[in-house]
Amino acid sequence: MNFQDFYEHCLPLSAGRTRQAREYLDAHATRFHRTYTTCARNLPVGARILSIGAGAAYVESVLTTVLNANVTIVDFPGMLAAQAAQHAAFGFDTIAANILEYEANQDLGRYDLVLSSEVVEHVPEAPSRHFSRFRPFLKAGGTFVVTTPNLANFRNIVRFILQKSVLEAPELSFAPVAFENEGYHRREYMPGEIVTALEANDMKVCDIRYTMNAPARVMRDYLFAPAERVVPRWRVTQIVSARALG
Repeated sequence: MNFQDFYEHCLPLSAGRTRQAREYLDAHATRFHRTYTTCARNLPVGARILSIGAGAAYVESVLTTVLNANVTIVDFPGMLAAQAAQHAAFGFDTIAANILEYEANQDLGRYDLVLSSEVVEHVPEAPSRHFSRFRPFLKAGGTFVVTTPNLANFRNIVRFILQKSVLEAPELSFAPVAFENEGYHRREYMPGEIVTALEANDMKVCDIRYTMNAPARVMRDYLFAPAERVVPRWRVTQIVSARALG
């Protein structure tokens, strides 16, 4: 599915939402599409997917439509309540939990794909610990896909040179993890850190992609675009795929 078809599928799904609606979709549409293509190329028809902190679940809705995937979502109770009608429309199974406290103590079986999209930067624990919470649900040979901001993006490089902060304000970074403040980034990571964390959980990294979150929309985007186009590693988001070794 190309970008335009993907966006046209998601656009009506953004209507009527109280969280992550049209503005959020437009700000992340490119990333959503790249995440979808990364997941879809690793999945058979009817695959089982476990999605961590899915929010509006735009990617999951397309995977369900195109591949008849069976999706289970683990997310904060407040987020599940906010998205309940949309999740029900696609037949998603849901588990209400604090992601930071979730442990593999439920008999959910094994999944073809575990997706942790834009989650690890929000939780104040090592990525290896976050991945270990959900690694037991991945079947042998299954795929673990992580998307998270790329700390080494070109915009951050410029901020470093200008001695500008690249982090959230301290009162946000150190705030408790909860549905009400789930949007704050506690820590962002270099691609090598994500690779090391996945490998520590008995997975082999097979692909790293870099993407922008959305098409250029403001002057700042157009100024940075030439460098980000020429050097993919300077793009703002990393998408890392790993295979379970056992």
